[in-house]
Amino acid sequence: MPYDPELDRYIKQQVDVGYVYEEHVGNCLIDAGIPAEFKYEGHHRWRPETGTVMTGKQKDIVLPGGFVVEVKSIRYRFTCKDDFPFDPVMVDTAYGYDAKQFEPLAYVNVCQKTMVKVAFWVAETKPLWTKERKMDNQRGYESTWYFTPRDTLVSWEDFVARLYDLVWIDYARRSFTQEPGP
Repeated sequence: MPYDPELDRYIKQQVDVGYVYEEHVGNCLIDAGIPAEFKYEGHHRWRPETGTVMTGKQKDIVLPGGFVVEVKSIRYRFTCKDDFPFDPVMVDTAYGYDAKQFEPLAYVNVCQKTMVKVAFWVAETKPLWTKERKMDNQRGYESTWYFTPRDTLVSWEDFVARLYDLVWIDYARRSFTQEPGP
């Protein structure tokens, strides 16, 4: 696909919108007692499937131990995991996910209307993922996407409780053994 400056500008604008939700999720994690950093590691890369030069980053939220949480915002309304508007749930573009240097620990989906959050764990759900070519109606191009079943979503409260234990247990283990994180 040839370079499309209008599409490129639109996608960069959407990336900027995403930062708002990443910051929201990160602040909610900090409020729950989980140290979180928002990492922006900008880079430019040609995306032949879209004809854009994407300004991207490697990590959304970084937790102690190097764990990474990816954040996706959804413009469709939902109030809990049971009324999440899609089944299956879009994970990421295959191109974007496969290019990641660090596999995320989890993905958090935030509703842009209600700020409700749901999540899924990558290691547990990845064996269930499917790969499909779909049209991105908002951006106007086709891409290959990974999907996970909706029943793999967990509530924000369950996610935070488990993440809290995971982060602090890993921190304690590394403190006593002097091992580096993942």
